[in-house]
Amino acid sequence: MKQGKLSSATAVKVSILLLMFFIVPLLACGQPQPATPGGKTAAMEQMTLEQSVAKADWIVTCYVLSADTQKDAASGKINTFFTASVREWLKGNNGQGNVIIKVPGGVIGSERQEVEGAQGFSTGETALVYLTANSDGTGSLLGGLGGKVRISGGTSQDLVGPGGGTPESLINSIKSIVSKEVRQ
Repeated sequence: MKQGKLSSATAVKVSILLLMFFIVPLLACGQPQPATPGGKTAAMEQMTLEQSVAKADWIVTCYVLSADTQKDAASGKINTFFTASVREWLKGNNGQGNVIIKVPGGVIGSERQEVEGAQGFSTGETALVYLTANSDGTGSLLGGLGGKVRISGGTSQDLVGPGGGTPESLINSIKSIVSKEVRQ
């Protein structure tokens, strides 16, 4: 059998076939999906800013005041509830000055439950959050990883919103999208 170098066209074809038939299916099938309220799973899809604004019930800038971790007696699931003072309602309004953000997972005593993709908060952190309203009056982060943009404080490294830029430019873009939604 003659050995030699592959032509660049053949190498490209082989690379595409590997991606299509092996790598992409492995990535798609092997990823655990984070739990959401009600035990459903949420796809960790990458959304545009317009899609995130459209899907969110509430979008707020807020200052995190406290955290309270609780175990649901019926399901045994642990959730952490972050109370945050709303600085500005960008979309929606629960009629209150605070919002309670429900995040799956947490630690109670020696028991720890972690949910892949769930974001936490730090007391004293200021963030912009995209929330879906829950029937109990709390809000859950939209899309797991994409539902929070840290503005200041805390330990998260997420300093910039989708598409880059400053927090102010992101907030102005959200306000523009929301005002277009209202007019439609």
